[in-house]
Amino acid sequence: MMAHLRHRHGAGEFSRQIAERMIALVQRVQKASVTVDDVAVGSIGRGLFIFPGIHSQDGQREADWRVRKCTRLRIFPDDAGQMNLSVGDLGADILPVSQFTLYDNVRKGHRPPSQKRLALRLPNLCMSM
Repeated sequence: MMAHLRHRHGAGEFSRQIAERMIALVQRVQKASVTVDDVAVGSIGRGLFIFPGIHSQDGQREADWRVRKCTRLRIFPDDAGQMNLSVGDLGADILPVSQFTLYDNVRKGHRPPSQKRLALRLPNLCMSM
């Protein structure tokens, strides 16, 4: 798929490197919400609920690439029932929820390291989505 992506979209070396480490848990939803201390902090109708895995070396460029990739995933059915439509095609919603622990290595010990420095930059990288 990467060769096709590189040829079709001119993704080049940068996109290949990001794709090799990109992690995102993507869920199609009819509706979704996030609640913190019994207060709704985000909600959407039909669309994508995304847990983007943010790496400690990610910057705005990587966040932008991740947004383009997730919004172009053809994972919604068209009128014929084929998975041919993206969230962008439908004008549907996206609710990102930061999830930097997707990159944590738990081979040793029982407490994920969670890349503490990343937590400070996380809101900006996630809100780009």
